[in-house]
Amino acid sequence: MDRGRKTACVRTVPSLQTVLILCQDATRVEVWRRETWWAMQRLGPGDDIEFPGRGGTLHVTDVYARVTF
Repeated sequence: MDRGRKTACVRTVPSLQTVLILCQDATRVEVWRRETWWAMQRLGPGDDIEFPGRGGTLHVTDVYARVTF
């Protein structure tokens, strides 16, 4: 993914609060949040993705549950 151009583009959407980028060859998720000035956080197996505005949590391992690398 072209993180430079594409992430710059999605940052202009006022209602967008969180962007997830999923790795296709490893259990890894990049989380970009508006509330942290779009600082990227890398998460892996055993980590949880928090959605405070929605009151929910997504487990990284659940995202990849049916994926074989």
